[in-house]
Amino acid sequence: MEHFPWVIQYNKRDLPGAESIEELNKRLNFFDVPHFEGVAVRGDGVFNTLKSVINLVVQKVQAQL
Repeated sequence: MEHFPWVIQYNKRDLPGAESIEELNKRLNFFDVPHFEGVAVRGDGVFNTLKSVINLVVQKVQAQL
């Protein structure tokens, strides 16, 4: 996974009692990849997450050319 372009989207950020981003990163973001908050049912954060992963994939492909 450390050589594969990926991002994390922490979804359901609108729910009460949602874990803090700091704690989620500590537990899940082992490679310090870009991360985004999201509320998918409203579309919040979805485009930013998609744009980030597309950019990372393009960078990876360009580096291999």
